[in-house]
Amino acid sequence: ELKDVYSKLEEGNLSKQELKLELERNKKLHQEELSRLTFDLEDEAISRTTMDKQITELRRELERIQAENASEWAKRERLESEKFALERD
Repeated sequence: ELKDVYSKLEEGNLSKQELKLELERNKKLHQEELSRLTFDLEDEAISRTTMDKQITELRRELERIQAENASEWAKRERLESEKFALERD
């Protein structure tokens, strides 16, 4: 009977050790996953910042081109008006 008690005690200790090892493995896996997700989030934030800067630059370029286009159209209209005025004379 004493052997049975020792046997059960050893099984309990073994199970406890196995549980501790499993817990440590799970903690390590969780920490690795957390590190990977943190890295991915930081990478995404950097990518987003880069894209935001590119969008801002492209908007500035678009505004510049639109202003230049408006100026060229005004110039064209002025030249056409002058041409018609000269043709009338």
